[in-house]
Amino acid sequence: MTLEDRLADALGPFQTERKRMFGGTCFMLNGNMLMGTFRGGLMARVAKTDHAKVLKLPGAREMVMKDRVMEGFILVDADSVAEDRDLKLWIDLALAYNATLQPKASKPRQGTKAKRV
Repeated sequence: MTLEDRLADALGPFQTERKRMFGGTCFMLNGNMLMGTFRGGLMARVAKTDHAKVLKLPGAREMVMKDRVMEGFILVDADSVAEDRDLKLWIDLALAYNATLQPKASKPRQGTKAKRV
């Protein structure tokens, strides 16, 4: 089973939306990025205040885009989430942060028109 499939199964009770992003698949919850796959591993969104603390967890490293550290975004090696309990830890961290965010309305996909009511 792929990491994306495992995430989909684990996030089944939540109303997530999948989006292609960063060359992988991101799971959105309440219109906010929750977590996803990235370069064969896991990308999890956590509180910026927890950034340094979670970097000490096995397999965790900073997400860097265009030479800039993306605070609150953590990359995790696939081997470090091979066990369900390890994946659950990251899911729980991402869900905890997501719960602090204001919900966002889903944006219509590009190329489609919003329906008028």
